[in-house]
Amino acid sequence: MVHPLLGQTHRFPGGLGRLSLLPARLLIPSHGGTSTCPREEIERTRRHLIKREERIVRELAAGPLSFPVLAGRVFRDPLISFFPGPQIIQCHLDKLQAEGRVRLGGEEEGWPVDLCSNGE
Repeated sequence: MVHPLLGQTHRFPGGLGRLSLLPARLLIPSHGGTSTCPREEIERTRRHLIKREERIVRELAAGPLSFPVLAGRVFRDPLISFFPGPQIIQCHLDKLQAEGRVRLGGEEEGWPVDLCSNGE
């Protein structure tokens, strides 16, 4: 995902869709190996992002969680839940917040994350 401080993270999934339409023969990502099947790799990445977003929503379905607890539940590996897990979670939450699906609280409230009810 795009780093949250760069903004517009909610546009990343749509960008993947546009990339998959290009007639590319080789994909050279910023990390990981190259691929001679760009469309398939982009689709795999898109599915992975959707799956992680669904996991975040499932974790929040039972009630609000603090941001650190949510990161620890989504990324069980303690190292990843420290870095880059929180940055990845923040990107997903930025997208969900832009869609009106989550509310994010600040430090004074303990960094809570909660699903929005319909119509909020």
